[in-house]
Amino acid sequence: MKTKILLLFLILHSSIITIQAQQLYSTQQGDLAISITDHDTIRLMVSNEMLLTLDYETSKISLKVGYETFRTQIDSRDAKLRAMKGTYLEYTGKLGISINTRNYGPQKYNMEGVLTTGNTPVTLQGNGSMTCMPAGDYATPACMLLVSLQTTLSVLHLNHIFTGAEDGVRIDVRQSILKKIGD
Repeated sequence: MKTKILLLFLILHSSIITIQAQQLYSTQQGDLAISITDHDTIRLMVSNEMLLTLDYETSKISLKVGYETFRTQIDSRDAKLRAMKGTYLEYTGKLGISINTRNYGPQKYNMEGVLTTGNTPVTLQGNGSMTCMPAGDYATPACMLLVSLQTTLSVLHLNHIFTGAEDGVRIDVRQSILKKIGD
């Protein structure tokens, strides 16, 4: 019995060490903007309530934002977006670089992942850059991540809100300062 308890303790202890060693960073201060061409005018749909996580060891990225948090500055469209409460734009993917937090110049990358905005996941490719800065304690870097993805209003299930707009849209994650989870 003591052997089983000791074995269980060792397994749990090694799992905790693995979790603590992971370089997982996140932000809730970043913003996500969707650019829509509507009758020769570029309209922005912006949310400042995005959750983004990035694993610096594997370069895996995940972001999630609720449709009800987006604003267009057009009352009728904003009301339709608020009515989409509980519906999310989610993206999981992998940056095409090994992240180097000691490189303080822009690190450009391509990426591929899966966008989910309902029942049908869609593979999307994008690109961007990451710029890291030494933190005040010189131990934990803070990095700014810029991401750009191309998709369509129909994939995002937004064509009923932007009737008459071009189907092609661009999603941009802008000015996200990533900090280590737990800091």
